Amino acid sequence: MLQKLEHIGVMVTDMDRSIAFYTEVLGLKLRDRRRLGDVVELAFLGLDGAELELVAGAPAEVSGDAQVNHIAFAVESLPEAMEAIRHIDPAITFTEAMPLWEGKGCVFFRGPDGERLELFGRL
Repeated sequence: MLQKLEHIGVMVTDMDRSIAFYTEVLGLKLRDRRRLGDVVELAFLGLDGAELELVAGAPAEVSGDAQVNHIAFAVESLPEAMEAIRHIDPAITFTEAMPLWEGKGCVFFRGPDGERLELFGRL
């Protein structure tokens, strides 16, 4: 039945700002950017086979459908990843690292439109 997770769609208010954040701060690769008609714009960013779809300009009935709780990214080391992100964007604020299991944990922070993002990796 299901083959893979195709992509996660995130509503954004400023496409250029969001593309810059996800490519420059988090290191995703811009794979495609296109318009649907005169108003809606899509951008697809990839990382190891997974894709994030940014959607700007969609009508309220599309943008208000539902909310994603968070988007998680695996990292080797939480402290190293947090330091690298802070070096690129010192304004990013992380939650306190939460220990989970087997020496791994997570931290949360916000993207440019307030989307909740998680780093998961070794503490």
